[in-house]
Parts: sequence; structure tokens; C-alpha cells
Amino acid sequence: MKSFSQFKESIIDIPRQVYAPGVFDNNDTEDPKIKISVLNMITAQFEEFEKDRKDRIAEKIINWITG
Repeated sequence: MKSFSQFKESIIDIPRQVYAPGVFDNNDTEDPKIKISVLNMITAQFEEFEKDRKDRIAEKIINWITG
């Protein structure tokens, strides 16, 4: 594996001028804000993941007890 001293050049991302208008309000400013609808979708997916995770943990515990 190369160390940092062996790299001759690097890639630096240029800051975006415009963010995705379907995801951000004020997408063409320096301070875009994520839309509430997108934030709600993300939150719902986290809640679904958490519920699924709890169901799987309970299933593993039951399987471990009943062997």
C-alpha cells in the first residue's frame, strides 16, 4: 500500500454551485437546506430499519432459547 509521500497528485472535488433541486430548498445558494419531505423519507426508512432490526433480534433470541 502506498503512503501519502508516494502520491504525486490528488483529486480535489470542486464545490458544487447548484445542488439537486428535488432534494434541497435554496439549492443554488451557499446554504442549501434539505427539504422536509426528503427528511421525512429518511426518517421513515430509519424507523423501518429499526423495527426490522428489533424483529430479527427477537427472532434470534427465540431461536437461541428454543435451540
